[in-house]
Amino acid sequence: MQRLLRIVCAALFACACAGVQAQATKAHNDDASDLSTAADAQLQAQMDRIVRELDLEPAVVTGRLAVALVDLTWPSKPRLAMLNGNRMMYAASLPKIAILLGALVEAERGRLPINDETVAAMTNMIRFS
Repeated sequence: MQRLLRIVCAALFACACAGVQAQATKAHNDDASDLSTAADAQLQAQMDRIVRELDLEPAVVTGRLAVALVDLTWPSKPRLAMLNGNRMMYAASLPKIAILLGALVEAERGRLPINDETVAAMTNMIRFS
């Protein structure tokens, strides 16, 4: 359950980052700051560690996973970390991620058992729908 929750959180995080990246790209196109100079070694190291802990490194290496994180805590000094960040990829479906999050909330409330059957159903929904 904990691993599944971390994967869902990582997926939500990636989608949120994609939105921030899109806004930053629009801002760049409007002559705002260029994020390519905002690479942050500490943020990158933290992202690398989390990807390793989630056993997602093979997907990064094979080009099946791309993640970009922009920290806009201080808008005048953004921080950027990327894995395959310049690679164009099809984004994950937000409705599917919301369904996964809802399932985990229900599991946490004791209304949905997380067992082999529900994990298989959630996995199939993400992979094949």
